[in-house]
Amino acid sequence: MFHKMTHIMSETELLDSAFLRAKAVKLPYDPKRSKKSAGKLIEKTKVIVFAEALKKHFDKINKMMPSLELLPPFYRDLAEIAVNKDDFKKSLNSVRWADKKIRALGGACRRKMSKTTPEKAIVFRKQFFGRASSVVKDIRKDLVILETSRKKLRRLPRLMPLPTFVLAGAPNAGKSSVLQALTGAKPEIQPYPFTTKGLLLGYIDKQVQLIDTPGLLDRALEERNRIEMQAMLAITHIAEGLVFIFDPTDASGYSFELQAALFRGLKENFGGLNFFVCLNKFDLASKEEISRAQKFFEKEVVFETSVKTDKNISELKIFLKKESRKLRARQAHSEECTRPTPQQGR
Repeated sequence: MFHKMTHIMSETELLDSAFLRAKAVKLPYDPKRSKKSAGKLIEKTKVIVFAEALKKHFDKINKMMPSLELLPPFYRDLAEIAVNKDDFKKSLNSVRWADKKIRALGGACRRKMSKTTPEKAIVFRKQFFGRASSVVKDIRKDLVILETSRKKLRRLPRLMPLPTFVLAGAPNAGKSSVLQALTGAKPEIQPYPFTTKGLLLGYIDKQVQLIDTPGLLDRALEERNRIEMQAMLAITHIAEGLVFIFDPTDASGYSFELQAALFRGLKENFGGLNFFVCLNKFDLASKEEISRAQKFFEKEVVFETSVKTDKNISELKIFLKKESRKLRARQAHSEECTRPTPQQGR
């Protein structure tokens, strides 16, 4: 959705490009054309080429920059986290204003040139260049805002139409390591919390889409930061199942009680999802830590995993592929049940 966005030129880049195009204008030889008409025509052509270079870039911006309100809910909410909605909208409107203003200036200039001498046409052309340049300079900050927004939007995930499971849990519980083990994706993995700043994607045999989300803390929605909100959006809009990564050891720096409270909170808020649990870092956990976690999750589907030893990674892969097939079968059955019969369609 956002990956095809290309560079938005700065005010300097845009004007330099337009001036170079105008400077390169040459008229084809025409023996019937008088020197006077040729002089006026080349100046008028320079105005047209200059204005068209600006218009082309403005058109590109308007076409590729989305109207946030018209995006699907997940992408809309994610984009509004990534960029300042009000600044983004204001800057787009400024570009549209500049486009309209320069077209009006160009039209007025060409009309003046039609009824004047070649010498005066040069003056009018220079005046147009100056006024058009001032308009572009007026939106220099808007062009910077849009280019910065473009870079942020390009980094947003590009989802595939596959059964999707979200990996969620406290910071440093090992979500990115599990994603890498299951899919071969190469997220940044560091021994400190909040390494994951955005949503990371991975795929199991082109059948299952996994989303690694930033670490969550057990707190109210309005207290969550922008990084955490990306995880909540993925769970709200995209997840068809949730794999909760739980660290039964003290290695993550987040207590058993905090992780348990986070799990209960997610269950309460997203009860319609299927929840599965990874007791991760199994190779580091003591018998007492494992026993305590098993007791807490006794009513859940639990996989005791270790990325370091590959414990139950293959089994988890197989399980998620089976679950994805069940999801698609239920969806197909639901669509079949709601599809009108020939008699109903009359």
